[in-house]
Amino acid sequence: MAILTGLIRMSITRRPMQIISSMTKHSKHPLMKAIAGVTKDIAILPMEVEEQKSMGLSVIVNGEEVKIGSRV
Repeated sequence: MAILTGLIRMSITRRPMQIISSMTKHSKHPLMKAIAGVTKDIAILPMEVEEQKSMGLSVIVNGEEVKIGSRV
């Protein structure tokens, strides 16, 4: 988990991290839960997250679609 924490924190700036944190808090997938745990200290944004089985998460932010998953 420490490696995941370090990689996430090193490579992502505050705003994208806040979006990722907000998205992953809605998921039931184990990997998304792990990311949510790593980013738990970051304030979340109100958003409607869509989760499609085997496809990942998606949300619209400022008119742009943001996706997290293996098939994005």
